[in-house]
Amino acid sequence: MNARLLKLFLLAVAVLPGPAQSAQGELFSFTNNNDTLSITAEIWCPYACEPESERPGILVEIVREIFAREGIAVDYTLLPWRRAIVETERGGFDGILGVVEGNRGSLLLDEAGLGVDETVVVLRKDTDFHFEGPQSLDSLRLGVIANYTYDNNGELDRYLQKRLAAQDRMVTIYRDEPIKSLINMLSGNRIDAFLENRQVTNYESNRLNFKDQIAITSTGLGDTIHVGFTPDSAGKRNLDIYNRGFARLLKSGRVGEIFKRYGLEEIPATIKIPSDEQD
Repeated sequence: MNARLLKLFLLAVAVLPGPAQSAQGELFSFTNNNDTLSITAEIWCPYACEPESERPGILVEIVREIFAREGIAVDYTLLPWRRAIVETERGGFDGILGVVEGNRGSLLLDEAGLGVDETVVVLRKDTDFHFEGPQSLDSLRLGVIANYTYDNNGELDRYLQKRLAAQDRMVTIYRDEPIKSLINMLSGNRIDAFLENRQVTNYESNRLNFKDQIAITSTGLGDTIHVGFTPDSAGKRNLDIYNRGFARLLKSGRVGEIFKRYGLEEIPATIKIPSDEQD
């Protein structure tokens, strides 16, 4: 190879795109390489659980089954929620689990969704409280999770933003496994209540053995749970695979079978307030 050709070759190598890099300096390779799909989430059982467990999460199992049919393996990584969204939007991951309309950013969302993300108020047992709109939370020291939306940027989210801005007895959790931190704060009397998804609260209260210590009250508010994909041509391809595969699994009854593995009898299609939470 002569000197001129060598220079051109080295220049071409120098400008090839490298892997994505997070704000923390960690490297995530751009995907999809057609035989592996990389997905991420914050731990949010029963939808997204520990990657190496026998029950890695409802959404994880569904995504794996859909893409396995296409000969594509799924690589699942846990990250804090905000970072998971940012890294997926920039192409560091192919998809993200548990997205709702209110925090999707530029992500492409699946068509059907996976049921209702119902927001509940979790309190210490025997607390005398009835939810009658966001203002009924005024007297409570509240715990919330960073970068979550609780009613698709609606009245409840706006109320929480005002209290956060005023530093009005609000605690924001940024850690991994945020519900564990919130439960510890609730049981330690550092907060009076926190907000969370009903199914997540029920599942984690059993797993962490605090079901008998809490009371749950519905807000009647929520959103639809989705899988999000990168906002590019690869994301559109993956979205199409997911939409077609999910319709197939739903029709065959396989989605219902996966839900039952996690103790849920059905996909929560609507917000149903149990009789013991009604006035």
